[in-house]
Amino acid sequence: MKTTIQSPKEFLSNTASSGLRFTTAFQHGEQGGLGTESAGTSASVFFVVASVTKNQVSAKEPSDLIQDLLGKGLIQESDISKGRQWVAGAFFEGQPESLKTLRLKAGFSQAQLAERISMSQPNICEFEAGKRKPSTDTLIKLSDALGVSVDVVLKSMNLMDEK
Repeated sequence: MKTTIQSPKEFLSNTASSGLRFTTAFQHGEQGGLGTESAGTSASVFFVVASVTKNQVSAKEPSDLIQDLLGKGLIQESDISKGRQWVAGAFFEGQPESLKTLRLKAGFSQAQLAERISMSQPNICEFEAGKRKPSTDTLIKLSDALGVSVDVVLKSMNLMDEK
């Protein structure tokens, strides 16, 4: 598999599908995307285009690709954080707030949130999937790390009865 990293402009020049419409909307700042003057933020945006070549099969995990880009200085950690925040607004707007959306709005990966609350990433994954319930101490740590009240965290995990 050949992986190519392209800027939005390069991506647009090589794409003629629904991806084009989404990318165009993103570039022009529609739907609250990054790059709008009103948002007051900017971020580097890259599109990964993967193609399979005969007799060449390999894959790269997104986290490995991000680490490579960070290591080469092509992107900054703040770009990744802003991208997560954009994803939360663009894809989860209008949906009930979940622990995942709270995490993305804060700009954290699962691993980053886990590190902030002294846990391992699989624990965050289990919390987000509803497979595990956090202790009271962990709820407090989550609320502190995410910058929201414990009530918001409880509601996001469906652990609080609505009155």
